[in-house]
Amino acid sequence: MLLEPSTPQPADLFALGGGTLSDKEISMTVQEWIEYVAGEAEQGLRTEAERVVGVFEREGQRAMGVLEAIVCV
Repeated sequence: MLLEPSTPQPADLFALGGGTLSDKEISMTVQEWIEYVAGEAEQGLRTEAERVVGVFEREGQRAMGVLEAIVCV
């Protein structure tokens, strides 16, 4: 099943901020707010990607340890 991307609606964007705007966000223009939300999303994705890479590296090292422990005759 392939999901088609859709254009986010204003309500979707508003919900990304938790449904309420902080004082900082209230003082922003729409463009500033969109860039702010995009930056927050980017940081969240970067953090998650780094976590996943860390898990992948640890599991790879564990797998290599298991492979190296196999006695070859």
